[in-house]
Amino acid sequence: MDCVLEVKNVSKRFPGGIIANDHVNFSLFRGEVHALLGENGAGKTTLMNIIYGIQQPDEGEIYVRGRRVVIKSPKDAIRLGIGMVHQHFTLIPNHTVLENIALAVNGSSLFIKSNVLHEKIMRLFNEYGLSVDLNRKIWQLSMGERQKVEIIKTLLRGASILIFDEPTSVLTPMETYGLFDFMRNFVKNGSSIIFITHKLDEALAVSHRITVIRKGRIVGTVSREEANEQVLTSMMFDISNSETVNNKDMRGLNTQVDRVPLMYVNNLTVENDNGIEAVKNVSFRLFSGEILGIAGITGNGQRELAEAIAGLRKPKYGSIEILGKPLNSYKLKELRSLVGFIPEDPFLAVAPNLSIAENMVLTNLYDRVFNINDNKILQFAQQAIMQFSVVARDASIRVGLLSGGNIQKIIVAREILRKPKILVASYPTRGLDVPTSLKVRSMLKWLKNNGSGVILISEDLDELLELSDRVAVISKGVIKEFVSPNDVAKIVTLISN
Repeated sequence: MDCVLEVKNVSKRFPGGIIANDHVNFSLFRGEVHALLGENGAGKTTLMNIIYGIQQPDEGEIYVRGRRVVIKSPKDAIRLGIGMVHQHFTLIPNHTVLENIALAVNGSSLFIKSNVLHEKIMRLFNEYGLSVDLNRKIWQLSMGERQKVEIIKTLLRGASILIFDEPTSVLTPMETYGLFDFMRNFVKNGSSIIFITHKLDEALAVSHRITVIRKGRIVGTVSREEANEQVLTSMMFDISNSETVNNKDMRGLNTQVDRVPLMYVNNLTVENDNGIEAVKNVSFRLFSGEILGIAGITGNGQRELAEAIAGLRKPKYGSIEILGKPLNSYKLKELRSLVGFIPEDPFLAVAPNLSIAENMVLTNLYDRVFNINDNKILQFAQQAIMQFSVVARDASIRVGLLSGGNIQKIIVAREILRKPKILVASYPTRGLDVPTSLKVRSMLKWLKNNGSGVILISEDLDELLELSDRVAVISKGVIKEFVSPNDVAKIVTLISN
C-alpha cells in the first residue's frame, strides 16, 4: 500500500518536564482508516496538532506522499491536502450553515460569487450523505449536524487526509453509526483517515490498523485482524509494576466492616447530556479512611457518576445518602462543606476572570474562617501556590492567564486543602508534571489517613493500584466487580472484556 503520511522520531516537550510525544513513529496508508488509540493525556492530540501545523515539533520529520515537508501552520497542512475535524467545533453560532462554509472556503468574505459553491456542497451531500439545511443557523443544529458542517468545510478545502479528534464524544449512537459510514465511504476512493479515540470498541469497528500510544510513546501497531479488546487493553495499560504493588501491605476487601460508612449509593442510574443512560443501576458504599478507585476506559459513565455523587447531576433513578441523609436533602452550603469535587474538565471549575485567591475560596465561601477576610484568603491562596508549585507571580493573577496544568493544580489544592469529608477526584493528576503528581497522590493519602473517603477516578492504572483500597471496574455504565488492587491481572481482564 502507498504511504501518504509518515511521522519519523517526532518529539514534543512542554514546560514542567512534560513530554507529550517521545520519538514517535507513525504512518498512514492510502485508502485506510488508522486509529490512534490511547487514554486521555497519552499524546494523541498533540501528535495530530503537529501534523496539522497547530504546534511545532522539537525533533523529528514529517513526510507527505514521500516528500519531506515542514508544516508551520494549518494553512500549510490544508495546501498539502490535510484536514482536521476538531473535538470542539470552530463554527459561528449566529451564522447559517452556508455562511460558515463560505467563510471557510472564501476566507474572510461571506460573499458567494456564483452557484459553484452550492453545487459543490450538493455533490458532497449526494456522495457521502452529509445533508444539512444550509439556511439554518449553527445554534439550531444538533451536535451531529454541526460535525457534518465541519466535515463539509474540510472536504471543500480539498482534503484527502482527514484527522478526526475524538469525533464521537458529542454524538448519539445513531450519529456515531452515521459517522462510521462516512469514514468507510471516504476511504473507498483512496483517501485516508486518522481516527483519534480512547474507545476500544470504536477503534475495532471502523479501523484497518490500530496504533496504541501511551505516555507519549508508541507501544505498537496491529492490524484489525490481529486486534481484539484483550490485546489492545494490554497495550494501553502498563502493568509492569504489578509485582511491586502486590508486595505492598494492601488492605483487603473485607476490612471496611470496622470503618464508618460515609456514603451509600443505591441502584443509581444517571443519564448523559444526550438523555442516554450512562450509569446503570450502580450500588456501593464508601467508608471513612478509604480510597475507592474507579477503573475503566474513559467514557464509560465515569463523568456522569462523579457529577451525580457531587450533587451536580440529578439521577434518573436510585439514591445517594451522605452520613445517613439523602443527598438532595442537604442545602448547598452543607453539601459543599461535606463533598469536594475535582471535575474531569478543570476549566469548568474556575472563574477565569477572577484571581487565584478568589478562585481558591469559591467552594469555601461559607467558611467563617474566610468571611470576606482578604488577608486570610490571600494567605490560603499563597499556601496553595507554594505547596502545589503553581507557576504564578502571586495570588492576584487572573486564573484565565494560567496554563491548563496550573489551573488543574489550583482546583486540586482548593478541594484537598479544605479537608472535605468526601472527595470525588476525577483524573486529579492529568496534565501535571511528575513532582506535582507525586504531591497530589501524597495529599490524597493524607486525606484518607485523616478519616475522609475518596472516590478516585483515574486512567492511570499504576496510580489506582498505588492508592486504592478497593477498585471498582466500570464498563458501559455498569460496575462489573469490586477487586483488590493486588489482583492486577483480573482488573485488566475486566477492563478489556
